[in-house]
Amino acid sequence: MRVKLQNLLSERQVCHPTRLMAISAAKGELRIIFHGYVWWKDNVNDEGQITFIFTRPNSGALNADIFSECGDGEADEILEDFLISTTESGGLSDYPILTLYGSSPIPAPQALYLKLDDYLRKLYTYKRPSDFLNGDGATGFAQISQSSAYLIARGPGAVCDIIVRELDEQGVNYYYGEKTATRRNGVLVHWLGSVFECEGAFAEFN
Repeated sequence: MRVKLQNLLSERQVCHPTRLMAISAAKGELRIIFHGYVWWKDNVNDEGQITFIFTRPNSGALNADIFSECGDGEADEILEDFLISTTESGGLSDYPILTLYGSSPIPAPQALYLKLDDYLRKLYTYKRPSDFLNGDGATGFAQISQSSAYLIARGPGAVCDIIVRELDEQGVNYYYGEKTATRRNGVLVHWLGSVFECEGAFAEFN
C-alpha cells in the first residue's frame, strides 16, 4: 500500500521502537526504510517495515551522520524528531517570485540582513539571507546596497515583505521588478539535523 506521508502522520502517532534500516536513491526518488512497531496499523505492538519515499528531491541535503544510524539496533527512536510540512507553510516556496530594486543606499544593510536571518531561522529552514539578497553574504550585500541603482533581492512574497518593512523603516527608495512563473508547492522535511525539499512524500507498507 502506498499513501501520502503527511496524511499518515496526521492520522497516526509514531510509536517506538523505530529503527533505520536502509537509505537509497534512484530514478528521482529517495527511499528510506524503517523497522519497528507498526504504528501505521491497528496492531501497533506487532513489528514490521515501512518505507518513506521522497520524489524529486531538489533542495537541501541529508546530514551525513544519518547513514551511520543504518542497522544500529541501539538507535530505536530514529523518527522522534521527524517533521514534514508543505513548503507553502513557511512561504519560502510561494510563487510568483518577486524582484526588489533599490534606488537609494540602505543606511544600515546589516540590520536588514539580520532581520531576514532571524525570520528564516524561526522557520527552521536551510535557506539563508544570501539565498535571497543580492551579493556574496552580508559583506557583499552591504557593498552593493550603497549604490543608487541596484538589485536588492529576489524571493517569494513572504521574504520580500520582511525586507520591505525594514526598507521602509530605513527610508530606502525601492521598487518591484519582474515576476517569475508559478509552480506547485512541494514538501519540506526536517529530520536528524537534515532539511530538504521535494515534490512529494509517500509511505509504502504491506
